[in-house]
This record gives sequence, C-alpha cells and structure tokens, in this order.
Amino acid sequence: MSALHMEKITEHSKDFHRTESLYVRAFPANERTPICGLMRHDGHDFVGFYDKDENFCGFASLLTYGGITHILYFAIDEQYREHGYGSEALKLMHTLYPKNRFIADLELDIPTAENEPQRHLRRAFYLRNGYTPSEVRYTWQGEQYEILVSSGTITNTEFENFWDHFPNDEDR
Repeated sequence: MSALHMEKITEHSKDFHRTESLYVRAFPANERTPICGLMRHDGHDFVGFYDKDENFCGFASLLTYGGITHILYFAIDEQYREHGYGSEALKLMHTLYPKNRFIADLELDIPTAENEPQRHLRRAFYLRNGYTPSEVRYTWQGEQYEILVSSGTITNTEFENFWDHFPNDEDR
C-alpha cells in the first residue's frame, strides 16, 4: 500500500495556506505565478500529497492538453524530503493520466548558478525516476530551462503547440 495519497487542492482546502507557504519557499519569486490562477485554469490539476496520517507532504500543479501533462510546479515539504515521498508523488501524478507523456521543466544545470547544487539534485531526481532529456530548451522570466520527459519524447513543435493551446498563460 502506498504511503501517500493525493487530494485536489483549492482556495478553500484546509491546507491551502500550507500549500501557498511551500510554494513561496520552494520557488523563487521570478518563477512563481499567482497560485489562485493556477487552481482555476481549465485543464489544470492542483493536488496535495498526504501521508497515511493525513499530514500535508507537498503539492503538484499539472497542466494537461492532449496526450501531454506538464508538471508546472512540484514540491515536497522540507521535513518529508529524503524519504522517497517525491518519487511516490510522481507515481501518483502518473495515475491521473496513465497514457500521457509527462514533462517537467528544470533550470539548466549551470555550474556557475547560485543554486547549482539544487539544480543538480533536481535533475538527478527526475532522471532516477525515469525521465529523459529532450531537445526542448527555452527561456522564461530570464531563466533558461530544459524539458525532461517520461513515457516518450517531445519536440520543440509539440511543446510550442501545447502552450499555444493556453494563449493567456505566460510564454514558456
């Protein structure tokens, strides 16, 4: 039996403020968009992860169109890291859309970056969990990203078409 389960998070959820706090701690200001907007978007899943004792462990923000699900934001609370919860949460996300390709965007692993150790660990986490590098690279909010993919491949054209479906979202 899984140590985690997932529940939809909304502005009215009991753990909305814990989710928002983790969101602010886990992502730099230049990478965040308004959290409430993420929760109201068509094609969007905003889920929280809970352990067997119903403790809030983390969240994920997913956007799906066609056969692609993009992990926009994903964070495990600091006290639950290094216990396999991140890998388990990824598996739970995949149960939402078992036939989809999942993509995750990561800051490029640049040795001179201020947060280089975190970038390296994040990339290693996704690779360890079956994600592979793609050809897709882009710049958003002044930061360079690469796309990792699970259950297939993705081209630049597919990535652009995915975001073209959401014309009111930020350019990625």
